[in-house]
Amino acid sequence: MNYSEMINRIQKYQATTNYRLIYGITHRSWEMDGWSHSVPLEKSQIFVSGIPRDALEDELIPFFTTIGVVLKFKLLTIKNSLYNSGCAVVTYCHSRVAEVASKALSDTHFNGIILTMEKVSDNCRLYLGGIPETKSKDEVWKTLIHCGITGIVDVIMYKSYRKNCLNRGYVFVEFRTYVEAAQTRLLHKNLILWGQKMVIEWSVPLPAINDDIMSKVKILFLRNIEVTMPQESFELLIKDSIGNIQLEKVYKFKDYAFIHLLTRNDAQHALELLQGNNRSLIN
Repeated sequence: MNYSEMINRIQKYQATTNYRLIYGITHRSWEMDGWSHSVPLEKSQIFVSGIPRDALEDELIPFFTTIGVVLKFKLLTIKNSLYNSGCAVVTYCHSRVAEVASKALSDTHFNGIILTMEKVSDNCRLYLGGIPETKSKDEVWKTLIHCGITGIVDVIMYKSYRKNCLNRGYVFVEFRTYVEAAQTRLLHKNLILWGQKMVIEWSVPLPAINDDIMSKVKILFLRNIEVTMPQESFELLIKDSIGNIQLEKVYKFKDYAFIHLLTRNDAQHALELLQGNNRSLIN
């Protein structure tokens, strides 16, 4: 299919639908006319991958509307091209509809192909394994950008247990959005850096803890502690830092530790003192 044929199909479909078409450098968005954006996006979106590169919206949108009303269809495209990059984000009218679509359409053929459906979540972080231990955070970040990976907001690197000048062989890469992380995971699944194939997977998100539970927490977590520091020396350091606050227990493991206090108020006060005196230890 040539460029002219693709443009004609897109324009013809636009003329027969109630969607407003918005062109971007790396996407085409179709928004339903009259959509006030009042419908919450959280949990009402699915990320789709495995789309044939020459597939157009006149086939794709009807495919997804078989489940329910699609408020917005965002087809991710190759930069300055009409061809898609194999991915799309579909926004349904309700989270329940998105839930049904992510399951039902995963078993339905589109032009003879089974597409991959994922519910969009709050997770924007990828695990990247296979990093040489000598590489710094800045080196990893710059190398990823050089490979064309965009949307990075942070690279989280931990020091080796053995030597502070080395890393642990992996990093966590934080993106602006779930979609940018998902697209990176898909498009760079065979990423090779420094002569070695990288492992790219979703990072397991931390569980959400409500305020009621947090208000009862009496344990502090500390990290980046010298691995060779003895337990006794570490306890003395903590006692010197928090003054008259009484400790209940102290557990040190390699380069991290758990500090148990008697009350929530003691824990809060100790946290403030430790952040002031030993900021690099506090998570």
